[in-house]
Amino acid sequence: MILTVIALFLFFLITGLPVAFSAALTSAVCFYLFDFSSLTTVSHIMYSSLNNFSLVALPLFIIVGVIMSKGLLVKYMFEFANSVFKNLRGGLGIAAIITSAVFAAISGSSLANAAALGMILLPYMVKYGYDKGFTCGILATGGTLGILIPPSLTMIVYGTITEQSIGQCFMAGMLPGIFATAVLSVFTFFWAGPKRVSRPVKEKLSLKEIITCFKESFLILLAPIIIIGGIYGGVFTADESAAVGVAYCLVITIFYYKTIKIKDLPEIFAEGAVSSSQIMVVFSGVMVFAYIITISQVSNEIIEWIVNIGLSPLAFMLAVNLLLLFLGCLLDVISIMLITIPIIYPVLLQLGFHPLHIAVIYTINMEIGTITPPIGMNLFALSGSTGTPVAEVARGTLPYVVVMLIILGVIIMAPELSIWLPLRI
Repeated sequence: MILTVIALFLFFLITGLPVAFSAALTSAVCFYLFDFSSLTTVSHIMYSSLNNFSLVALPLFIIVGVIMSKGLLVKYMFEFANSVFKNLRGGLGIAAIITSAVFAAISGSSLANAAALGMILLPYMVKYGYDKGFTCGILATGGTLGILIPPSLTMIVYGTITEQSIGQCFMAGMLPGIFATAVLSVFTFFWAGPKRVSRPVKEKLSLKEIITCFKESFLILLAPIIIIGGIYGGVFTADESAAVGVAYCLVITIFYYKTIKIKDLPEIFAEGAVSSSQIMVVFSGVMVFAYIITISQVSNEIIEWIVNIGLSPLAFMLAVNLLLLFLGCLLDVISIMLITIPIIYPVLLQLGFHPLHIAVIYTINMEIGTITPPIGMNLFALSGSTGTPVAEVARGTLPYVVVMLIILGVIIMAPELSIWLPLRI
């Protein structure tokens, strides 16, 4: 039966059907062939999978990302970060990564992060002698922090599927997110040699400039404190924090920075609705597929196979990571998570891995998937927002893919980075 399910799913994908419809159609055929229950169960599962209050946060955080991007707030964050790091080797690149980390702590979207950074920062960095491919590598990889540093859309999806606390999933990504930001910044410092930065910026630190830029960006820097601090402080839930984030970002962009007008709101909400609906369609279709996987006891058969061949938990985790990295080259993040988590998650639990550690490992794999061709979404987002060929963007990200793999290895071997914070708050 396992082979039938997999073969059908792959067949529908090869014929060009979208992932959501391939999963739902595979499930419908399996219902008919194996007489699990009435076909009306398919529509019931699709509806009930979306009738989940935890998913309310997802479209709201997407809208926050659209507001941040349309409101050009990245510019103010970058100016502040640049005022601090500009006299360092690769300082503009480090400033871009720090900016991405702050943006990630507000929007939770990798695509919005990469697109906004590319549109605003690429021309500026190229102007100061940064190689275009090198700059694209920095911006595309920095954009991946959007799904690791809380709030994170992938953590919302993971928490919903596995029935884990989304607030705890958010907290699990905090220390790994800070660690990844630090490692990427240090690597950029050493990688920014003469071949990649022909005209390094040589300016002295100016306390006056830092204070001025801080004042200009203060309200933006306050956003992650309100959104994340509100969750951790017990002031509001993850869903409520998303609504607060939308309201706060609208207020500062319309009334203080004045980069968005009231007439722009329909377009912003429409863009957020379209992006959200695309994810929801995939979610509903693949959850039927997850139901088939569950009742066919695929996970139990995998556990039995692991026991029979004497595979260690670490070896199985390595195999899982190789699978996720491979799928990351072919499918989008949400599809990969929805397809694989119902199969792999129960197995990893049985092997002794902590649910929050699994969440972070999954997320970092998804980060790497967004910057690996041919389907790396950040590559296309950056290419589309800057007009840079996808091939050039991909070449620039290759060294950073290696760094991200090293970060992934450290996270796997040091579960404390993922579980220490959420278990103490």
